[in-house]
Amino acid sequence: GMVTDGMENIRNLYSGYGDMPPWGKGPQQGPIHQRGRKYIDEEFPLLDSFIKCSVHRYVGADSEGKINVEANEKEEVIDDGGETVGAREERNLRNKKDSLGSHSQAEKMQIYASALIVFLMFIYIFTIRVAKKKGRKSN
Repeated sequence: GMVTDGMENIRNLYSGYGDMPPWGKGPQQGPIHQRGRKYIDEEFPLLDSFIKCSVHRYVGADSEGKINVEANEKEEVIDDGGETVGAREERNLRNKKDSLGSHSQAEKMQIYASALIVFLMFIYIFTIRVAKKKGRKSN
């Protein structure tokens, strides 16, 4: 396809299957790899697909493929979510900076697990001491 303004073409693609399980009812990677196109055609007949895809490099593109186009300062570019592209980039940068200072989910789980182990050891030691005291009193 051609790059066009808006999301009209994307919205026209069939999305009824959703994502792959467990998030939706779409195709799974394993069967696609094993059975190929036959799996898609038999199990997902409504799914849209690309017949051909090609990449065209333009003069003026840098090594990453970005085209050197100067922005028109009078015209603000709005993405599909109603946010200017500049505002979206600033928000993403802020979110990235915020996430760098916080612990990852795995680190948090490790801290909780360590705290739980210490708590259980405390309960175990307390229970043994209470049992020993009761044993002394009954003799």
